[in-house]
Amino acid sequence: MKDKIDGVSLAVLREQLRVSIGVSGTRFTRAAIAQWQHDVEMPPTYLRWMDESLRILVSNGFLVETGEAYEFAEGAGQSGEAVWREWGATKAALRSNPEFDAQLEVLDATLRALPEILSGRVLATDVLFPESSMTLVQGLYRDNPTADYFNSALASMLVAYVKARRGHHADARLRILEIGAGTGGTSAAVFERLKPYASSIESYCYTDVSPAFLSHARKTFGPDVPYLTYQIFD
Repeated sequence: MKDKIDGVSLAVLREQLRVSIGVSGTRFTRAAIAQWQHDVEMPPTYLRWMDESLRILVSNGFLVETGEAYEFAEGAGQSGEAVWREWGATKAALRSNPEFDAQLEVLDATLRALPEILSGRVLATDVLFPESSMTLVQGLYRDNPTADYFNSALASMLVAYVKARRGHHADARLRILEIGAGTGGTSAAVFERLKPYASSIESYCYTDVSPAFLSHARKTFGPDVPYLTYQIFD
């Protein structure tokens, strides 16, 4: 099923790049790409992203590189409205699957907004965090089999360390730093497992590069985690 998602999402990516560049057919030249990038004053980060996206589409057989142009490969996914119908059918088939649902929602939001993001009309962060909400992305970091497994493994290792320290020093007071806590998917698992050892925690510093994540942590975890502190990570 993952191969199906990858194939359909690459077909949508190719279609959205075609729309972004502003070509009506199934062929776009390097000159057209360069002119479009100049016209929208594309940031350097997006230039690198564009090069890598084209490389991935070529390496997976969705585009064929022909000298100074790229052409749609025959039989490599649908185009136009057909590709969106196929994408919608794929989403519908997997909507109740916890392994893929969160990823599909993020993919859907970002792929649909891609032309506006690349043109600078919309910030990617505004798509990922609409009105500063973490709802769209938080499912990537918790409540799915992969994330839950690793969050549980990390929490188990931390609890084992806390118990070992208490075994050597009953009055130990630990300071814990989480780098890149983000939406708190890992933090939630850790806080739950640390409840019996709260008296041994001096502080748990929740860090990230954006104040929005810290505000989210204060509202979500602050009332129930007395040792929680917050800091921008530089």
